[in-house]
Amino acid sequence: MGGAEEKKAKGPSKNSFIQQKNKVAQLVFTPTCVGGTLAFFGLLFIVIGIVCTIIEGTVLQKELVYSDHTKSPSAQLGVEGGICSDPSACTCEDTSDSPCLVVFDIEEDMEGPVYFYYTLTNFYQNHRRYLGSKSDVMTNARFGDEGPGADPNAAVTSECTFSEIAYWVGTDGTVYHWDRGNGDDKAVYYYPCGMVARSAFNDTFRLWNETAWRDGQPAVGWTTAGISWEDGADSKYVSKSEEWLRANCYSLGEHDLGSGGFATSGFDESLADFSGTGDVATSRYHCWRNVSDETFRVWMRTALLSDFWKLHRIIPGGLKKGRYHLEVGLNFGVASFKGTKGVVLSNATPLGTNRQKLSVAYLVVGVFLLVGAIVIICLRLVRPKPKKPQVLYPVVKIKAPEAKAPRGGGGGGAR
Repeated sequence: MGGAEEKKAKGPSKNSFIQQKNKVAQLVFTPTCVGGTLAFFGLLFIVIGIVCTIIEGTVLQKELVYSDHTKSPSAQLGVEGGICSDPSACTCEDTSDSPCLVVFDIEEDMEGPVYFYYTLTNFYQNHRRYLGSKSDVMTNARFGDEGPGADPNAAVTSECTFSEIAYWVGTDGTVYHWDRGNGDDKAVYYYPCGMVARSAFNDTFRLWNETAWRDGQPAVGWTTAGISWEDGADSKYVSKSEEWLRANCYSLGEHDLGSGGFATSGFDESLADFSGTGDVATSRYHCWRNVSDETFRVWMRTALLSDFWKLHRIIPGGLKKGRYHLEVGLNFGVASFKGTKGVVLSNATPLGTNRQKLSVAYLVVGVFLLVGAIVIICLRLVRPKPKKPQVLYPVVKIKAPEAKAPRGGGGGGAR
């Protein structure tokens, strides 16, 4: 008895989900519903696109290409005071010890803040090997505890492919840039190292309006504050202390030993009087760039495409209509990869700077949705509404089983 009750208790589950008896609702896409939905979203996208177009109409933008490998530099360029009065017809040298002066006009007043970008073309920051050649240990200052004159830990420079050692210094103080003199020479390491850092854009710019240029007045005031993203940059890019720099930098403030200066290094002015210890026995780093500098942070945020803009300066007071003179220090070469260099001046709206592609995308999608809605509504009007199909379910009749005669017969007869 107990076994029979236990077997009976293990019957099928009464759960409606397990038995697939849940109620199910099926959506019916009627022409009215689909057409109305497409029309609503089509009109919404068109309105958004029109609003974006109106807002973008207030954005003023000036684009200049000052160095183009496809053009021959003007005879006036490459010398002190060389002038390119028509950037569309002339170009600056690729690199030069003398600045290039580019003259251009701004047709309307540009309300502040005005954003000053530099532009590069045909430069692939998204290349796999390029992206991997950097040292996060260096950029967030988690190194330098090996002691005076010691080589850095291998993990510090292991990711800096082809760009970890700046030069070698012999026992007599001779500097070897390419080949090591002998086994006693000591390496001086880039700080920061890696191809991403070492290829940082280093052209310099100064901007004057026509009056200030003629009267010898100061250039237009601009700032680097706020040009970099605030996505944890304060922890990703941390410079070593001034005390550490003065003790461990064999040289400081030069992009390449003997060819740069302090101006483009990004270090604080308190280090302007310090060019390095010059003693390889105690200092093993070539400190050429301040990693906490905002222009360096902008460069280290690599671009997705080969043609890109990067924010360089912000002009809070805006720019008035008129003629301007842009002095460019030509340090960054682009001829080797057949690229171009340029600048863009632009103000901004709540949507950012020029966003024509955004408004065009909204308008195109909105038009397509509206056209789809009109087509569906027209088909609904042309074709009659079909009759609702009748669903006929089969009827199964189950007959009761016939009664069988009992075995052995009814009454007994006389024998």
